[in-house]
Amino acid sequence: ETLLSYWRRHGATSVEEAEIYLHESLMVANEAVALRASQERALRGMGSTVCCLLRFEDLMIHAHVGDSRIYLCRNQSLQQLTCDHSLLAQLIASGQVGQEEAQRFLYKHIITRAIGTRKRVKADVGHLLLEEGDLYLLCSDGLTDLVSDEEILSHLTATATLEERAHRLVEVANAAGGNDNITALLVACQST
Repeated sequence: ETLLSYWRRHGATSVEEAEIYLHESLMVANEAVALRASQERALRGMGSTVCCLLRFEDLMIHAHVGDSRIYLCRNQSLQQLTCDHSLLAQLIASGQVGQEEAQRFLYKHIITRAIGTRKRVKADVGHLLLEEGDLYLLCSDGLTDLVSDEEILSHLTATATLEERAHRLVEVANAAGGNDNITALLVACQST
């Protein structure tokens, strides 16, 4: 609600301005979550990951904080557009943990950035040119920890409605253990 409200108040006239406003809206959301956590005892320490898309003219702007991900399915291939803000991702990037070790890493869920846990937050923001037929997947780590990229791609390219494909991804993650919140949202790109 905070992101949408901020965007509706500000709008944008250029992609640079849209990216700035999207980042600012995430900072405002950060403040809102932190305030709520400080006001309600049961919510102390609360934080959240976030990923979002904003269509601006012929571009798709993407932003995220945490380890929720955005993928692009284009021409039967899958591309991860976000990089996890997590201890594991940092250790992999620095070469301290290999892919095989990553599967057994005990601290997979330690995230290094989240909405509401610090006074300020830095979101990663980027954009790409839209193509007809693009399909975007916004998802939580409850999905990606349990379902491989290859299996995600096979469900994204299946012949079914968007809703059916999203539900199927959640079902597959639940069948694989479903030990975390599982979110899968699909956004199809169509020409205007």
